[in-house]
Amino acid sequence: KSSGKPLGEMKFKASVALYLETDGEFNLKDQNVIVQMNHLTDNSKNPWDYKFYILKDEDKVLISQSIDTEMYPQFYNEQKSFIWYCTFGSVSQRWSIVFITNDEYESFRNSFTTLNYSAINKEKFKGKKDEIQYLAKTMTNDVEDPNIIFDTDDGFTNKDLEDFQNDFSNLSFDDKFLEDEEVNEDEEEDEEEDEDEEEGEEEDEEEGEEEDESEEEVITNNKNKKIVLEEEDEEEEYEEEDEEEEYEEEEEESESELEVKPIPKIESEEEYEESEEEEESEEQESEEESSEDDQESKYIKPNKPKPKIEISSSEEEESESEEESEEEEEEEEEIQSFGTPNKKILSKDFKKSKNSSLLVGYKDRSYVVRGSTIGVFNTGDSEMKFNTSISNLKSKSGKLFSPKKLMLQQQDQTMLMLNPDSNSSVFKMDLNRPDVVEEWDLKYRNQTTPIQSLLHQKKNDELTNLESFVGFNGNSMFLIDPRQSSNKVALKFQGGANTRSFNTCGATSESGQLALGTNKGEIKMFSKTQFDPNKRYVSDTNPTGPISRSRTTLPGIGDPVIGIDVTKDGKWIVATCQKYLMIIPAELKDGSNGFEDRLGDRKPIPKRLLLKSTDLKRIGNVNFTPAKFNFSTEDTITETSIVTSTGRFLITWNFRKCKQNILDVYQIKEYPNEIVAEQFKFNRDNSIVVTFPDNVVLTKKA
Repeated sequence: KSSGKPLGEMKFKASVALYLETDGEFNLKDQNVIVQMNHLTDNSKNPWDYKFYILKDEDKVLISQSIDTEMYPQFYNEQKSFIWYCTFGSVSQRWSIVFITNDEYESFRNSFTTLNYSAINKEKFKGKKDEIQYLAKTMTNDVEDPNIIFDTDDGFTNKDLEDFQNDFSNLSFDDKFLEDEEVNEDEEEDEEEDEDEEEGEEEDEEEGEEEDESEEEVITNNKNKKIVLEEEDEEEEYEEEDEEEEYEEEEEESESELEVKPIPKIESEEEYEESEEEEESEEQESEEESSEDDQESKYIKPNKPKPKIEISSSEEEESESEEESEEEEEEEEEIQSFGTPNKKILSKDFKKSKNSSLLVGYKDRSYVVRGSTIGVFNTGDSEMKFNTSISNLKSKSGKLFSPKKLMLQQQDQTMLMLNPDSNSSVFKMDLNRPDVVEEWDLKYRNQTTPIQSLLHQKKNDELTNLESFVGFNGNSMFLIDPRQSSNKVALKFQGGANTRSFNTCGATSESGQLALGTNKGEIKMFSKTQFDPNKRYVSDTNPTGPISRSRTTLPGIGDPVIGIDVTKDGKWIVATCQKYLMIIPAELKDGSNGFEDRLGDRKPIPKRLLLKSTDLKRIGNVNFTPAKFNFSTEDTITETSIVTSTGRFLITWNFRKCKQNILDVYQIKEYPNEIVAEQFKFNRDNSIVVTFPDNVVLTKKA
C-alpha cells in the first residue's frame, strides 16, 4: 500500500468495485475505485516491467504490484470479475474487482493477458486476436467451450465413495441414507408441530423430547466422535489403555535389545552385512516376533516403528475419532518404509547424496536413484521392502554418474538412463545381472545428436520387447533404434514454427500419439504416424532432419510446462506448470482429435486445476512436481486419478470429476519431509509410491 501516484505509461484504466475475501466470502471494500495497468518504460534492465494498480480518486494508490504468476489470476465471465492474490508483508490475501460493463471487462481481460504473457516470457506478444482470446480463456474459470463434451455421471456410485472414504469410513450406504431420511423426517415434524402448537401443548412437549433424543442420536452417528458413556464402555476403554501400556513397555524392552544406529560413514569397498527382516503379519500378533529383526536398511533412513492399532467393526469402536485413524495410517507408512537389504557394497557418494528420482515398474518393483546407486524395492499390496541396490554406475571412462530420466524396457528386463555429464549418450542396464552393458552415442547422418529426455514410442511399451524409443532435446525430436550399427537415430525432426520455443517434456498415448510441452507454455500434439518411415519427409537430405510440424499446437499463457502426461486412449492431456495444472480434452464433441486433425480455431480450452485459497494459505509457495495419471496394463481400466505434490504435500485430483468439469475435488496429505517424487503403482488408483530425500513409502490416497 502507498499514497503516491502510479508510475509509467498507462496501458489500461477503468472504474470498478473492490472486494476482499474474508472467511471464504468476498466482501465489498469500496464501490468506486480505479484499476490501472502501466508500463514502466524507464526500467532499462527489464523492458517488460508492468504494474497493476488499484487507485482511489485517480491519485491515491491503494494496491501496487508487478504483473506476474504470483498474482494467480482468475477471470469469471458471469460476474464480470477478476480475482488475484496480493501479499502485504507475509500475509497473502485474495482480492476481486467487478466491472460495470461487459466491454470494459473484455478489454481488461485481453490487455491483462497480453501484458501477463509479455512479462513472463520477457518478450512482446504479437499474437492474433483469436490467440489473445484463446489465452484469455485459459485463465477464465467459467468459460464454456462448445467443442468439448464432458463425461456425465449416472449418480452416486461405489467408485465415488472411494474419494470420501474418510468421511464415510464407518457408514454403509443404507446407514447413511437412513440417517438422512431421519433428519428430513425430524425437520418435517418440527414444522408440523409449530403449526399445531395451539392444539395441544402436552403432546408437543412429548414429541419434542422424542425428537431431541433422535436428533442427538443422528448427530453422534454423523460426526462419529461422541462416545456413549456407559459403564461397560468405560471398563473396555480402561482395559484397552492397560493393554496399550503393556504393549509400549514390551516395545521399549525390545528396542533396548535392538539399537537402531544412524547410517555410518561409508568408505569405498566397505561391505555391510545385513540380515533379512521377518515379514510382519497383518494382525501383528506380538512385538517379540519383530524383535528378532536385525538391522534396518542402510539405503533408507530408519524411522522408529510404532505399534499398529487395529480397528474392529464393533459399534463401540466405530466412535473413534478421525484423528486416530489418520495417526494409524502414518504409523503404517513408517513401518512400510523399512527395507530388508541384502549384502551389498555401497557407492562412495551414497552418504553425501539424497534420493533424486523414482521409477515404478509393472512387475511390482520400484527404483530410486541416490547418487550413483539405484535402490530396488519390492512393491507389495500394502508395503514396500528393500530388495537390493545397484551401485557404482560408471560411464565408459570409469567415472561415476548419477543417472536421470530412467525408463524400463523389454518387460522390465532392461533399463535405459541418461548421464548428466554426457548429453549425447544413452546407457542400457541389464537388470538381471545387474550392470550397465551398453552405452550408445547418438548420431543422425553422422551428426552428434544431444538428448534431453527419453520416452516410450507408445505408452506401456515396457510390456513388450520393442527396443526403439523416442528422444528429444530443446529444438528437435527423434526416433532411436539401438539395433542400427552406427547411426542410432533412425528419424529426426528439428525446429518448428516458433524458433524461440524449446521442448521441456513429453508423453505418448497407447497408439503412439505424442505430446510435447515447451518453455513458452505451448503444447504440441503430433500424430501416431509421426515416426512412420514410409512417409515422404524421411527422404529429406538435411543432416539435421526435416522441420517438425505438429497437427495441433495449443498456445501457452507464458508459464513453462514442466511435466505432461497423456491417457492411454489419447483423449486427455494433463500438463503441469509451477503454480497450477491443466487438463486438455484432445478429442472434441464431433469426434475430431487434436493429435490427428488440424483443429484451427476449434482448439480446446485447457481447464486449470488450482488449489483452493484456504489450501494455498496453508501450503505457501506452490511448486508442483510433474503430474501423472494412474496407469494400467488392462484395457478395461481407465484413468481415474491424477497425482502430484508440492513441498511436503501429496495431492491427488479426482480425474473422473475433472472430466465432468468439476475441478476442485482433490485430496491433500501432509508429510513431515519434502516429497521428491511420487507415482501410482501399476493397476492401482489408490496406491502411491512416495519418495523422500532419505526414505520411500507406499501410501493410500488421503
